[in-house]
Amino acid sequence: MARANPNGRLGARLEAARERGFVGRAAAVELFRQALEPDEPPFAAYFVHGPGGVGKTTLVQRLLREARAAGAATLRIDGHATQPSHTAALRGLGVESLDALPDALGAAPRAVVAIDTYELLAPLDEWVREELAPALPAHAILLIAGRDPPSAAWRADPGWASLLVTVALENLTREESAALLAARGVPPAAHAPIHDATYGHPLALALVADVFREGDTSVPALEADVVGALLDAMLRAVPSPAHREALEVAALARTLDQSLLRELAGDDADGALYAWLRSLSFVTVTPDGLSMHDVVRDALLADARARDAGAARERLVAVGRRAIARLLDAPRPEDRERGAMDLLHVYRADPAWRPFYSWAGQIGGSSRPMRPEELADATAILREHEGARAAAMAEALHARRPEAFVTLESAAGEALGYLVYARLDAEALAEEAARDPIFAAAERLVARLGPLRPGEHAGVLRFWPWKTGYQELGSPAHAPHSTHLMIEWCSARGLGPTICVVQHAERWAPFFDKIGLSALETERLDGRRFTLFAQDFRRRPPSSWMSGDPATSRVEPAEVLSRSGFEEAVREALKSHGHPEALARSPLLTSRAMLDWAEGEAPTAAMLRELLEVAVSSLADERDDRARRAVELTYLRPAPTQEIAAERLGLSFSTYRRQLARGVEGVVDYLWRRELSER
Repeated sequence: MARANPNGRLGARLEAARERGFVGRAAAVELFRQALEPDEPPFAAYFVHGPGGVGKTTLVQRLLREARAAGAATLRIDGHATQPSHTAALRGLGVESLDALPDALGAAPRAVVAIDTYELLAPLDEWVREELAPALPAHAILLIAGRDPPSAAWRADPGWASLLVTVALENLTREESAALLAARGVPPAAHAPIHDATYGHPLALALVADVFREGDTSVPALEADVVGALLDAMLRAVPSPAHREALEVAALARTLDQSLLRELAGDDADGALYAWLRSLSFVTVTPDGLSMHDVVRDALLADARARDAGAARERLVAVGRRAIARLLDAPRPEDRERGAMDLLHVYRADPAWRPFYSWAGQIGGSSRPMRPEELADATAILREHEGARAAAMAEALHARRPEAFVTLESAAGEALGYLVYARLDAEALAEEAARDPIFAAAERLVARLGPLRPGEHAGVLRFWPWKTGYQELGSPAHAPHSTHLMIEWCSARGLGPTICVVQHAERWAPFFDKIGLSALETERLDGRRFTLFAQDFRRRPPSSWMSGDPATSRVEPAEVLSRSGFEEAVREALKSHGHPEALARSPLLTSRAMLDWAEGEAPTAAMLRELLEVAVSSLADERDDRARRAVELTYLRPAPTQEIAAERLGLSFSTYRRQLARGVEGVVDYLWRRELSER
């Protein structure tokens, strides 16, 4: 049996273990290594920054090992153990004055002075830049690591402009994460799921690996102790409950602007809360507002749910409603796209949504009309996954309806796949049904839900050939796919039933259940079974479907009124305006116009009365207001008799009757436009 080396030291073993456990950061290490070779380094300061737990100290330790291996003298202080004063910093470096630094570094041909956890020494920033650094030998490198990037003073100084190198540390790649986990004894099968759960954040990877090794081999949502350790590492002291609330709102929002912060996190009239958030190292400033680092976001949301699930849910609904309003009310397509991405992003706060999307990075992407040359790629994917007949049908459909074909792109502009979504009125649906059994099944389904009325159409998602993970849960194509459909469903006028054709129903049923679509029809094509999931926006308009949580906004089936049936219902409702018990029985309560007016709440007789009054007020005309006044005096604030109403209006009875008929017709037209979502 070999004996241990009696002259060896534990420190050497520790250094060796650190070396074995170091993964990634190859470019950062190589850049530093090259600076150790010439007599005079190409830069004087090497500034590493990134959020807590991302591996700054680990990198500093590795760079110092590189320096010592190259024969450099090294000195190091850490902000955790050093008071932010000149005297304490010098004492930490082992000298009493700046003049003593060259002697402390000795006669080595190279030298590195490292300052770790620099954010805690922020009061010394000017001193470090203007006095400490200039006092170092010309062959020395100042190595700084902190949460924040160099202050503006570093970047503005013409001397430092060419002598400063900045390295922003990101999370580890999938391959780097696998190497770290393997070094910690985690089996390969768990590497990808753990990377996805932690976004490759080094501290989160290490903490989850420890939990995994201790026997909990389920792939995590982040456990409470992991969340606590992450938040301790990432967060500086939170000054007040208002700051904590601001953090949790920022964690929910895809991007946080000042108006949303003021609306949901209390008074921030002077912008102090927003400025504080902006200063945090794990918060990025984007053109749309502040965006939070993914692993901090998830840890904050998990912690908020654990502390007060009810308050966390209320906060989620409030941020979601803001996104819904942007989506429904946005005047420009780009604003609607932002609203859709904002809403989709809110769902990441609910663990039940995690399997359905790829949440790594800034979720989103965009859609655009398919280019003619992309059709061959889309049909090739269909040929592989749905068969030659489906590919041929898609080619033929493109010849008839090229506007239905859409390309899905990532935020970086990479094509992720395609979708084919057709707007079809009754005649067009019948035409397509004659050519394609799947469209025939869609026509049968629409007939069951209620025939399309003039001005209405069905929206049919016929094909969705994703390049990246064909119709797989968690594909990055799903985010731009969803945002495209949300925009379509919330902006298209006259939308009735929406139908999604799905090959793998068992895989997608939980997702469609959460967004309120039901499996209502099936059809076989070339030996493959397709399921048609559907909902009817005439029974549940977007304002109701999207309110808070779409999965809880279901409505019971109800008759879809024809134009003549709708007109009769409006006339009866006007007659019942002053009788709530009669209004409560009106078929208008389940109409799209009424459900849209109710904005996600259960429609009531009082709401119907409000809507009737709005419809009457829409008749106002400065040139001739007789029709509106006739309806008001007959139904809203009725005179004892119609004859008295005519007398109060100063009209003959026959003129009064004509104006009343004109007013009622105007009320019907106004409400019918709302019924067809044409307001």
